[in-house]
Amino acid sequence: MSNESTTPTALAELHTRIIPILEESATPTKMWGVTLSTDKEDFHTKLILQKFLRGNKNDVAAAEKQFVETIKWRRGYFDADGKVLGTWDEKKFAGLGWITKEKIQSSDQEVVVTWNIYGAAKDFNETFGDVDEFIRWRVTLMERTVDLLELGSAKTPIPENGPDPYKAFQIHDYLQVSFLRSPPAVKAASKKAVDLFQNYYPECLDKKFFVNVPLLMGWMFSAMKMIINKDTFKKLYMLTYGASLAGELNSETVPEEYGGKGVKLSTKGMAIDLDGQLIQPELKEVESGDVGVAVATEAPSEEPAQVKEETEGPKVPEESGVAEEPQGVKESEDTEEQKETVGVGQTNEAGEAIKPATVAAPTTATTPATPTSSAAAPASSLAELPADKPSSPVEHETDVPPPVPAKNSGEQPQK
Repeated sequence: MSNESTTPTALAELHTRIIPILEESATPTKMWGVTLSTDKEDFHTKLILQKFLRGNKNDVAAAEKQFVETIKWRRGYFDADGKVLGTWDEKKFAGLGWITKEKIQSSDQEVVVTWNIYGAAKDFNETFGDVDEFIRWRVTLMERTVDLLELGSAKTPIPENGPDPYKAFQIHDYLQVSFLRSPPAVKAASKKAVDLFQNYYPECLDKKFFVNVPLLMGWMFSAMKMIINKDTFKKLYMLTYGASLAGELNSETVPEEYGGKGVKLSTKGMAIDLDGQLIQPELKEVESGDVGVAVATEAPSEEPAQVKEETEGPKVPEESGVAEEPQGVKESEDTEEQKETVGVGQTNEAGEAIKPATVAAPTTATTPATPTSSAAAPASSLAELPADKPSSPVEHETDVPPPVPAKNSGEQPQK
């Protein structure tokens, strides 16, 4: 059965099976903004359980196992108020992770987007050296992302068959990131983040875009199929130029450095504070052609770059929204002119400098400056790297469909 369908019988059986673990706790069990109920008719509890069923292709036993493990993990990782136990150094992760809501063109739909700006990490060893600290920060960014899906106040059900409307997009920007020199700390953080998101956040990721990835680094995308679930792999997309992202998301409100008409990511993006709460930018709406553009009266200090993810190939357990780590050390190219071109330093995981896309067009020669920080980066990024050179065919396992380049990326599908 597809992961885009569930049956009423399976949902009712799963609900019955998870009642014991909910009754174990003297206090209500909460997940993703929903207070889980033993009442089988509870609408919002059904939404959560459907995600676990879909993530396990309607296999009740597998869904129950993953649900129980998730509840146990959450009870040991979060306090009674839902805050991650422990803290982190804000300076280490400044500019590394952002969250925005983007409007889909010609519709009233808004999508939640998490931005991972790896070029913002000036020293990968310092940023990712303490893996547990990085994971606390990255999990918190993921929690706030899922909160914005508003499952706790949702009124539209997840259909028995068809797309789940409660998923987020992830952008992984590799502008000015070297893919050849990858410190062990980055790999360790990446592996742990990927494992956590795959195991504890099923069906929370819609698509994942890898942006500003050099054409020559396509081979890394092929390697991903060896460590990523086939279903998740199909959600990954690679873009050589950041400016192509607006067209792929079909949204003009995305930051200008990604081809949209919105203000820079560092201006409109929401970050998280030490209490795990979102830092809201002060924006006002102004008219710009047919699109409402946000103008900030007060903005964060960093300017992250955008990233694109999803490829038609195997799908991975959802980091589902997994945080991803670039494998490499950021190239040292930060001129004043570059910083103005791309508010956020984006880098590539390839061992070479990425050919960045300018805000105006992917063909510009201007190289964006390296940001001072990136969105929840390395942890989950490393596990999901960009695909092989679009124009170069890549050998995929017979059971793994080849990744499909984004429609506007100008790249050829791999064979």
